[in-house]
Amino acid sequence: MTWLIRPGARSVRLYYASRWAFSRNLTPVALLLYNLNVILNGCDISYKADIGPGLKIYHPVGIVVGLVRAGNDLILGQNCTVGNRDQHARDGRSFPVLGDNVTVNAGAAVLGPITLGDGVKVGVNAVVLRDCPDYAIMVGVPARAIHRAEEVRSETAYEAARRVHSA
Repeated sequence: MTWLIRPGARSVRLYYASRWAFSRNLTPVALLLYNLNVILNGCDISYKADIGPGLKIYHPVGIVVGLVRAGNDLILGQNCTVGNRDQHARDGRSFPVLGDNVTVNAGAAVLGPITLGDGVKVGVNAVVLRDCPDYAIMVGVPARAIHRAEEVRSETAYEAARRVHSA
């Protein structure tokens, strides 16, 4: 019953329920559940978005997710946007594709027909406009990778950010 009390868990349940209804051609039901999610939680996740299992939302207010395709274990922070940048499609799509274990932190934006690899972390208020390699930590406006898989794993995101900004 925790999902009734916690807004993040409620948002996730309402998204998956609307996605289920849409996949069964019950579009009016999907729209009702989508609008309920927006009204109750302030969380705008399109029922047409294809998000794998394990979606986690801790603070749903202000989250906007368009027609993205995302892998398993996506984590979304409050007030983040994952969607298209303009109406022009690249390779037949205008929305991002996110790999497994991606984290989009508070206030961040992932925009356009880009691909984020597995394990990518998008920092607070970062704006990602280009493709990201696996296990990159993206920070800044526009975002750039400050940490990659081939670098030393013991360095934390905080230490990597300090190293980049002190240079």
